Amino acid sequence: MYLGIDCGTQGTKVILLDSQQKKVLGVGYASHELIENSAGRREQNPQWWIDALISAFNQVIQQAQINPTLIKGIGVSGQQHGLVMLDEQDQPLYQAKLWCDTETAFENQEFINLLGGEEQAFARLGIVPQTGYTASKILWFKKHFPEQYKRIAKIMLPHDYLNYWLTGEFCMEYGDASGTGFFDVIHRQWHLEVFNLLAPELEANKVLPPLRSAQQKAGVVRAEIAKLLGLSEQVLVASGGGARWRDSSHVGKWRRRIDQLM
Repeated sequence: MYLGIDCGTQGTKVILLDSQQKKVLGVGYASHELIENSAGRREQNPQWWIDALISAFNQVIQQAQINPTLIKGIGVSGQQHGLVMLDEQDQPLYQAKLWCDTETAFENQEFINLLGGEEQAFARLGIVPQTGYTASKILWFKKHFPEQYKRIAKIMLPHDYLNYWLTGEFCMEYGDASGTGFFDVIHRQWHLEVFNLLAPELEANKVLPPLRSAQQKAGVVRAEIAKLLGLSEQVLVASGGGARWRDSSHVGKWRRRIDQLM
């Protein structure tokens, strides 16, 4: 059996698939609140995603009436571009600014100017950074919360935060990284020169997660989480990505990826 999790803007969905019967055994959903204002602010508390995941998971198990230890693997997809910043104790330094947050439009133009304009930005990165990307959110945070900015120990996306909570492994999938604004899409690696222009006060090799392909696992469920959810401690978590599903066929894709890792 395999578990699919999708952390979207409005809520978190969980689906349980029996791969042998090729049948969906349960579906759960829990909504998220949204912090917003007329300036374009769109933020969420990362804890809300965890709470929603647990709620939706419990709905699925109750609906399916199965022993959670039968679950073999988990695949997480989630909203991209958002910014989650953790301190040395792995505590969020601020709310997560989401992909749909437009409060950082000025900072995005400031970032493009740092790169020498749109043509130079495209030449360096293979893309022209957009307001919804992660980069402008970092500039915004530095400007408005300089003391907290100095305490950044980890930078990740909402999807990575869930994988980190599940496994304790700090990593990011290439597709997710491509929407940050400081990833070299040609060479498939962090563009350290660009990141140092964006955030010269931060150590890129420390605060940016190691990159992994969609065929690699994020890790194995932590013992603490296995106990909380009633899972086996051998459950694999796929690296996942930003894609979302509307039916069980997408969970099948996660299952095939997890099978490749076994």
